[in-house]
Amino acid sequence: MGAERTVIRRHAAPRSSVTQTPEKVPLSATLRAALDSDGDGHVTVGEIMDRVAERGFGLLLFVVAIPTLIPVLPPGASGVVGMLYIALGFQLVAGLRYPWLPRRVRGHRLSPKVVGAIRRRGVHLMERIEKVSRPRWLFLENAVALRLLALLIIANGLILFLPLPFMNTLPALGIMAIGVGLLNRDGAFLLLGGAVGVGTISIVATSAHLLIKLQAWIRGLF
Repeated sequence: MGAERTVIRRHAAPRSSVTQTPEKVPLSATLRAALDSDGDGHVTVGEIMDRVAERGFGLLLFVVAIPTLIPVLPPGASGVVGMLYIALGFQLVAGLRYPWLPRRVRGHRLSPKVVGAIRRRGVHLMERIEKVSRPRWLFLENAVALRLLALLIIANGLILFLPLPFMNTLPALGIMAIGVGLLNRDGAFLLLGGAVGVGTISIVATSAHLLIKLQAWIRGLF
């Protein structure tokens, strides 16, 4: 009987060692599985968000930040992106575990062409990010730190909402870094994104202060 128990234990041990919790599964694998969830090639936004679960905030912040990397966006585009950031930031401040999206947005079906592009480029980009980003500095995932980051997201969203020239890229980089940190539970990227966000606010505040002083000086000449 002792020998039989030893054999059973030897065969049972490897099963627990290969089991991964959802948090440890790479996001690229989760996203690939979500894109393959429908046999006819169509996938809804809601299906993708349900698969990524609690990492949905990070995914949205990352995806929305991509267009804002363009220094000069079409008129009104940065304002729309800024409003999305503000909405997501308030949801994080409220302590929501999953991002709320309107039913119409969740039910939107991505075409096979879009799904294929995301599978080829989006998943590949995630795999590249996972080479430099990993779960670390998890103490930064506490509620206070996440709410402070959410306030930075709201502030940078306001900056994007304002018609400031050439001020799209810097806020986008900060929010994208925060998105990567939330996606991979990477405290280093959260800290980096927070630093860039604070730097962006400082630049805008300093520029506004200098502009006010310049206007006052010009008025004093007359």
